[in-house]
Amino acid sequence: MPEKWTRRVLFVEDQQIVSVLVGELLVAAGFLVKSVATAADAVDLLEDFDPDVLVTDIELGSRPDGVELAMIARSLAPHLGVVFLTSFTRAATTGFGRTITGAVTVDKLTFSDPSELVAAIEASVRADATPVPGVEGDEELIDRLTPHQRRILSLIAAGLSNREIAERSGASLRAVERSVSRVFDTLGVSHVSAINPRVAAANRYSRLFGRPSEQ
Repeated sequence: MPEKWTRRVLFVEDQQIVSVLVGELLVAAGFLVKSVATAADAVDLLEDFDPDVLVTDIELGSRPDGVELAMIARSLAPHLGVVFLTSFTRAATTGFGRTITGAVTVDKLTFSDPSELVAAIEASVRADATPVPGVEGDEELIDRLTPHQRRILSLIAAGLSNREIAERSGASLRAVERSVSRVFDTLGVSHVSAINPRVAAANRYSRLFGRPSEQ
């Protein structure tokens, strides 16, 4: 059975009822969620929780506000996805969002379909890695991987599990899971419904380089 990657979401919202309702929605959607009321609490959790995505209101009732929090969080975790769930108008929010590369905005007052927020979260983590269908081939996509990520991909193509890669490299399992998730996002196979994303990623590698041995 393929290993399942669960995205971690740090959710920041100062209105308790919204915090509870949206937090429950995110858990039901399959995310691992930590909910806090202030930016200060969120900053304290960044290192220990190690989130993949920050979902935050912009107006949090105190400083730092949501945009400032996102800037702090990105300085500590450059690959962090950012979603602003806010009651500001869309025009105003766009102005805020331009300071955060790849940030996605959801209007708190109008969104009613949980899938809209889920889609925003997924879009935020793929903001710098989403391939253009029909334009980029295997070579172009693999060129976008860092040397470390290419090494991870070669081990996936060799048939190693995340745990085996962690043991081989001396990294933590969590660190390997994050690297594998980013490889899948960059290659555009994170949400391939018909086949296992590990198989799809390995096939991309093997078409260019052949099947690797366990290095």
